[in-house]
Order: sequence, then C-alpha cells, then structure tokens
Amino acid sequence: MTREEFNQKKVWLWRYQRSRNHERQLRQQIQSERERATATTKALSTVVVSAGGKNKIEDAVCRIMERQEALYKQIIETEMQREEIETAINSVQDQMQRDVLRERYIVGTPYWWKIAINLNISERWAKKLHRAAIENLCTPVHF
Repeated sequence: MTREEFNQKKVWLWRYQRSRNHERQLRQQIQSERERATATTKALSTVVVSAGGKNKIEDAVCRIMERQEALYKQIIETEMQREEIETAINSVQDQMQRDVLRERYIVGTPYWWKIAINLNISERWAKKLHRAAIENLCTPVHF
C-alpha cells in the first residue's frame, strides 16, 4: 500500500469525527441564537420593529429554525458516516486492530498514549496495530 493510499484511508475514516465537530458547531450556533433571541433589556418591547419593518423576534426564530434543520440533516449524515465506517472497521479480521480503529476514529481519542492506556497495550504496539489495520481495511472507496 502506498503512502497516499494509506493517507486517503485515514482521511476517509476521519469523516465521522469531522461530522461530529460540525454538529457541535451547529448546536453552539443554535444556543447562541436562542440566547440572543431571549435576551431582554429595558429598550426591548414585546414587538420590536426594525427599520425594514420586520419583527426582530420573528427573524431570530427563523434563524433558529434554519439552524435546527441544518443540525437535523447533519445528524443524519453523521450517523450514516458512522455506520459506513463501522462496517469498514468490522471488515478487519483482527480484534485488536478493530479496537484501535474504533478508539481512534469512532470514539475520537486523539492521543496514541491514551489509546494505548484504554486498550491496555503499549503506545508503540497501538501504532503498529493501527498501521496493519489501515492496510487490512476494506473501504468502499477505491484507491
């Protein structure tokens, strides 16, 4: 397996964690919009009209609903990616190799030393298992 193929498989596996990060960002944006929409001051009345004649509260509610729809779609995409990646991980015959891949790409453990501790193996062995697992991994992407 070439270095490029190896790296492409890793990029493919990291998609789930990137999707989860996008979910977290959307959740934070929704929370921020809610806080802004519910913040009250003495200058704010129940019906606030901007220069354009639109109700600011309505605008805030619309933004929140748009972000919630985006979050819903992102959650579905994230779960589809997780299932696809889990299927690929399950194609690896060796249980320890599967465990290393799950810990790294599904759980999202960023540090090799922590993966090693979680699996009760050495860091060096975790990295060797990872390399072998990536080489044995069957992905729907053809390299």
